[in-house]
Amino acid sequence: MTILTVDTNRQGISLKDMIADAAFAVISFGEDLVERVSAEMSRRATIRQINGLSDAMLNDIGLTRGDVEKLVKA
Repeated sequence: MTILTVDTNRQGISLKDMIADAAFAVISFGEDLVERVSAEMSRRATIRQINGLSDAMLNDIGLTRGDVEKLVKA
């Protein structure tokens, strides 16, 4: 996880550069958040698809319903 920090004690750095650094940190945080949410949505969709299989189909591939979530999140 990215933490937004701005070092205001740096010598010789302009306000413009500090704002640019802060903007970059915010954008990086946003990108990380979008990536994590997208990955979680993908995991949940996979779990729904696998849980949509019949018990016989799950048995054919060596899974039980209790295994699905653990397997996908591993």
